[in-house]
Amino acid sequence: MKHNESSKARAKRLETKKKYRVKHAEEIAIKRREHYLKNKDWEIILAKKNYQKNKQDYYSIYVLEGLNYVGMTNNLEVRMRNHVKNGKVFDRVTILDTAKTQDIAKHIEAEYHKVGYKGAHINAKR
Repeated sequence: MKHNESSKARAKRLETKKKYRVKHAEEIAIKRREHYLKNKDWEIILAKKNYQKNKQDYYSIYVLEGLNYVGMTNNLEVRMRNHVKNGKVFDRVTILDTAKTQDIAKHIEAEYHKVGYKGAHINAKR
């Protein structure tokens, strides 16, 4: 929030920005793509750095409430962003279990799938 900005003024400013983004969505997408291609190597380095920063030293087995979907990851923040980006709409995330290794996490995830939870890991042991 800008210094001394009222909530009405902030709401109006944000609405104006939103209208601009909607009106110029195609142009913005082209400029973002051009920027990415121009700075691709740097963007990849930043993405890897960010991924490593958020990576956990254990795996979380989680359920997306409202979707009955169970998955596993060692980077919960990035995984949730990807779910949202891929159109999954869920109420909340609940951690069901944790595991020290990916193999153990896959096994636990597969057990949840066997009892009816959605989701599947391509390499999960059934």
